[in-house]
Amino acid sequence: MQMLFGIELAPAGTLPFPESDDRVIVPCLRLQLPCVFQHFPSAVVVKTVSGCADTQASMRTLAVRSYFNFPYHIKSSIACQITSDVRAIRPCQTVGGQLVGKQLYKFFPSDLWWFNEVASVSGSQVAQGHSQANEDKARHIGCILREDLEARANANNEALIIAGSLAQQPANDPRTHAEIVLGLESVEQKQEWLREYVAGFLRAALLPLVQYGIGMEAHGQNTLVRSIWSKIHHAIFQNHLGNLVYALGLDRHDGWMIIRDEVTAALNPDIDPRARELYDFILQETMPFKCFLRMRMDEHFNNRDERPLPNALLVGSDKWEKILDDQAQQMLKTWR
Repeated sequence: MQMLFGIELAPAGTLPFPESDDRVIVPCLRLQLPCVFQHFPSAVVVKTVSGCADTQASMRTLAVRSYFNFPYHIKSSIACQITSDVRAIRPCQTVGGQLVGKQLYKFFPSDLWWFNEVASVSGSQVAQGHSQANEDKARHIGCILREDLEARANANNEALIIAGSLAQQPANDPRTHAEIVLGLESVEQKQEWLREYVAGFLRAALLPLVQYGIGMEAHGQNTLVRSIWSKIHHAIFQNHLGNLVYALGLDRHDGWMIIRDEVTAALNPDIDPRARELYDFILQETMPFKCFLRMRMDEHFNNRDERPLPNALLVGSDKWEKILDDQAQQMLKTWR
């Protein structure tokens, strides 16, 4: 077995140890090799391994196949723009994820599992002095090992499901995976399941934000403070729950009302002043929405490419029609 980051990396089999202390063996996706050679011309391919892992939905993370008994996922850089950014791994992420992860267990609810990052490696930033250019090069050879939670789920007789897949549809079937797997046929069944799902999700996602100022997005290296509330709104409501509501066809059948009710139940804004502040922020009349098409055309991937739009969480509320009228008037002024 080759010891990588101090961990036995079974799929690699036997590899030669580096010839000097200034070299390290790093897992890398084959499609990333041209970019690695461009920025690290002294890099050498030690061994190519195929048929040992499957890519996850994130595209750059590999789940090693079960017969290797390797309890980690391998997250590697890939120089492809997926949604809003190039999916390379910055040095601050390779280091920060482990440091932050060691502390987050103190603040998370007991039923919230964490893909703990156990090891990482990054390209050098200091060969010619630290600079943004060096960091941009360094990120193309980043790699992180994360715990695989499948064994833990199996021990509990549970199955792990990618949340985003619940709103997706298989080929040649108009139903979502949530409808198929969970047997959701009527509007009432969908509403009941959505309420249960949203209640558990918001309890896990919002309480650490209210109590400790810690918000969770997809990546463990992000630690968020109050100024990040709009990103939490984007990740949880506009993206995650919004996709689910529309996929289930509940956008016109009280889906957003169910989410509003569960936000109230999760935060208890009438009791906790900190929760009231977050509650009022989440349910304000407009929220920043990312302009993804403009971001891609301008190659800008930052918060400036946003536009305030009516907050979908208020759909069906008493104030919704007035919000739409006000927004229409504002758009007319903009066009003129």
